[in-house]
Amino acid sequence: FKLKTFLLTAFLTITFGFINCAVDKFKQEQEDRYKEISAELDRNKHLWEQNQSKDYEFICQQFGGGNVPWGEALIKVRQGNSISVENTDENGFGKIDRCKNLETIEKVFENIRRNLDDEKRIDVKYDKKLGYPIEVKITYSYAVDAWNGFFIKELKNTSDNLNK
Repeated sequence: FKLKTFLLTAFLTITFGFINCAVDKFKQEQEDRYKEISAELDRNKHLWEQNQSKDYEFICQQFGGGNVPWGEALIKVRQGNSISVENTDENGFGKIDRCKNLETIEKVFENIRRNLDDEKRIDVKYDKKLGYPIEVKITYSYAVDAWNGFFIKELKNTSDNLNK
């Protein structure tokens, strides 16, 4: 009986030791990933702030459940403020609620920061020249197609043609 107890105790000690090592490694990987994505976010936000126009427009394409397009909106910004969010969706479900919350590029950066700080897995691609996010995927669980996201397309500086 003592030998069985000893072997069981040894087995459990070793097993929990391996589990703790794996958890510690996972936590460290998450911390490293957060630092990397956070630094990339800060670099690109700074690039956007240096190069941005206060007058621009862009298409926000909203996705849910993986690569399923939910909706698309044309967003117009003047003097740094959104003046319109128009549903331009022809092929999706016509849902643009997430795009309405992303009515300026500054709000897109804020959304990324909020999701990153909430410890969601987030993947972002940025425009190399201007720094604004062009593709954002936010994973809520590790199930198949368990991400939502949005793409920013066709960003245009409109400072020279404000009446268009």
